[in-house]
Amino acid sequence: MVPYHVATLPPLLTGLLDQLGYEQADVLGISWGGGLAQQFALSRPERVRRLVLVAYQPGRADGPRASPRAAAYAYAAAPP
Repeated sequence: MVPYHVATLPPLLTGLLDQLGYEQADVLGISWGGGLAQQFALSRPERVRRLVLVAYQPGRADGPRASPRAAAYAYAAAPP
């Protein structure tokens, strides 16, 4: 099984855009994909024309949060 991680997927998106010949893209992230979309926009802002987040909650002190285990997995350092 290939490990998917928010820190390892943005370079794959960059490669996809390169293969398709796109300099920029409108990026839409839904749910967990919203975290991925944000990471991509932060790491390669010049490649993102517009960023749209749908049903994505980054977490607030007074809002619902991911379980500690899920949050630790999603935002831990990328595997080597």
